[in-house]
Amino acid sequence: MRGKLGEHQALAGELEAIDHKMRAITGIAPGQGLEASEYEDVKMGDANFRSLTAAWSAVERAVQSADAAPSLDAMTAIEHDRQLTKKALVAWAELKTKDVAHLNELLRQANLPTVSWTEAKSGSERAGS
Repeated sequence: MRGKLGEHQALAGELEAIDHKMRAITGIAPGQGLEASEYEDVKMGDANFRSLTAAWSAVERAVQSADAAPSLDAMTAIEHDRQLTKKALVAWAELKTKDVAHLNELLRQANLPTVSWTEAKSGSERAGS
């Protein structure tokens, strides 16, 4: 019995760690759902998907509203956002591969069902394009 309890404590800790990491990457506050009104306020410099979506939208508006080539400030923002996006995507890939693999190992040890990832298809993929 003591061994089983230890396995489940490790499992609970791993689940909490994955939840924390996922929320940091996506920009969702702990204890909150996915509804838009419940998003955490994050700084624009944070490398999470929520802040990056806002940052890329701001750059797009600035570039689209100009009658000339993007300014040096816009180009600097684009490069900054590109680097943060790369960092966030690397963290997301690590979560999906390393962290979920470790969680699945703990789940197998506890004789529980494992977690699997299924990627949502885009509209064109669903339509057969």
